[in-house]
Amino acid sequence: MIETEQVDTASNPEAPRPRAVDEGMVIARSALVLSVKNHLIVGTLRHNRSLAELDLPGFTRTRLTGLVREQTGYADRIKAAAEAAATAHGAARHQHDYHAADIMTLAERGRVYRALAATFDRLRDDDEFVDGVVESARADAWTELSAVIAARLDVLPESVTAASYAAARPGRMRAVRKDVVDLDRRFSRWD
Repeated sequence: MIETEQVDTASNPEAPRPRAVDEGMVIARSALVLSVKNHLIVGTLRHNRSLAELDLPGFTRTRLTGLVREQTGYADRIKAAAEAAATAHGAARHQHDYHAADIMTLAERGRVYRALAATFDRLRDDDEFVDGVVESARADAWTELSAVIAARLDVLPESVTAASYAAARPGRMRAVRKDVVDLDRRFSRWD
């Protein structure tokens, strides 16, 4: 489990619920590992690059920067939606037509998005976290590749049975005799 700062939401109503942040981190880490794994597989197999050239820790940090921007953008959009909801009147026309009753929910979402952004920002400089993501991605890539290789190696050609070999032998022998006669004609001209 990814460590996030546990916050007492009773004494600090501006803090997000820790469970929501933890669940977001679990989902984000899984997506991050998948992204790094795909980068590793495509880079090595399709583009013939070495692990050093791929710079998986650097790629992971770049993806974390993208997650910071993404979560910050979500928080900003939710804040704007909450401000608009404060003055909205009438019935909601669609699921994103927020009203005053939605302000608390929107505020909670915004806090979770900001907490996730802050956590991603902190983890970008956490070598242990980055190395863990890279190692998980490497292990997942190897598991996937080894399964494909094993599946291909396990497919054996149909074995030749004695009965089918014996049945096809006369045809093969005719072909050999024809080849020998043809060879004999070609080589007889070399004398």
